[in-house]
Amino acid sequence: YFLQRTICFENAFRKLVKLGLIYSIVFQPFLDSLIRFQIGSLM
Repeated sequence: YFLQRTICFENAFRKLVKLGLIYSIVFQPFLDSLIRFQIGSLM
């Protein structure tokens, strides 16, 4: 039973890591450019 829970937790953790990687690759540059655009329009 404990082993099953550990495996389930590991799978969830891997999914979270994948989502984090996708986030850092896709959304980070997008957010950076958005923030720069905002600062540029404020200047």
